[in-house]
Amino acid sequence: LAAWTKSLETATPKARPGIAQTLDHWKQDADLAGIRDADSLSKLPVDEQTAWRTLWADVDSLLKRAGSQK
Repeated sequence: LAAWTKSLETATPKARPGIAQTLDHWKQDADLAGIRDADSLSKLPVDEQTAWRTLWADVDSLLKRAGSQK
């Protein structure tokens, strides 16, 4: 996520959709369901749940930035 955040900061308007597409893929990829979906997260220790929820909130925030920057 840090690398994509840095990439977005220097990305051209033409490159931003590709960054958004990658992050959107993370939100849909079945391989990441165990660390993304509410039911799966609820089975993890509380500190891990918090960390993963924070990551996904950061992904959402970066997706908004990728979509709204001109």
